[in-house]
Amino acid sequence: THLARLGRALEEHCYKLRLKQLIPALLLLSRAWKILEAEAEPVVEHTLVVREHWRRMSKELQISADSMAEAVSSNSRTAHLPNVTAALQALAESETCGQERLDAQLARLKELFRKESICSKDLAKIAGAVGTARLAGAYSSQGFLEYFNAVLLEHLIEFREEEFHSMGWIFPTACMTSNELQQVLARAAEIQVGLLPNSVQCLGMMRKVADFVVLKAPQLYTSLNAFLQLYCQKLRDDRSTAA
Repeated sequence: THLARLGRALEEHCYKLRLKQLIPALLLLSRAWKILEAEAEPVVEHTLVVREHWRRMSKELQISADSMAEAVSSNSRTAHLPNVTAALQALAESETCGQERLDAQLARLKELFRKESICSKDLAKIAGAVGTARLAGAYSSQGFLEYFNAVLLEHLIEFREEEFHSMGWIFPTACMTSNELQQVLARAAEIQVGLLPNSVQCLGMMRKVADFVVLKAPQLYTSLNAFLQLYCQKLRDDRSTAA
């Protein structure tokens, strides 16, 4: 009940909040609704009455989160690159992005790429958010991907483990051409992402990239040089410390 009241209060005042306040509020509401949604599942040991209560509260919070997401999307149309990046991440993570909101965010980003300085950290975060949004059914246009991927590859030499972790495995395997994916794989192999002792957090996602290349893109795999093939094999063989 208190959560539902909080959701309604935030929904009522969302257009009075700044983007930096809206983003954590959106993430809070989305996490709360997902927790309650899980509690409402029949596999959880609650009575039918309790589960129905959780389900109603989850739905109310989801409606509030959607209003918050609309405010985030609206505010980001005049924001600068780091804040638009954070907004896109929040919309994707909260599963409130939707196709229309994604298109609006990407259009703003494309505009800002021509005006503001770009750093590898922002590019990696954007790629990760685009990949996450794709899982929820919101797809970037081919035109945006061609433009964005070219920008990302220009900054690929700056990528370290942190950037690979932010980018994740969905974007390189679903939003890149074979040639682009090969360049990403080459940079990862160069700095041994996922294989060094302090990069365990990257092992799981890089293993998924390697699995994709070996199992679903065999022509790409056979075209790789021996060093990149060995890198893929090492990622796939090291199953004891999955991230």
